[in-house]
Amino acid sequence: ISLNKSNNNKIVLIINDNGVGIPKNVTLKQINTLGLYLVSILVKDQLKGSIRLIKNKGTKFRISFNIR
Repeated sequence: ISLNKSNNNKIVLIINDNGVGIPKNVTLKQINTLGLYLVSILVKDQLKGSIRLIKNKGTKFRISFNIR
């Protein structure tokens, strides 16, 4: 887990692991878990940010939002 301020005045939260990962053919929109649904609502609706799924040597979620 890392939390940083980017050069373009955004906060970037990265959560990753090096486990088996999510299958390559699965997208973020296809994952129907309550936890990920709640995180998506928080990021998109409340923080006006974005969430990205990166599948490379495990699973990584990159969440970014503007500093208020």
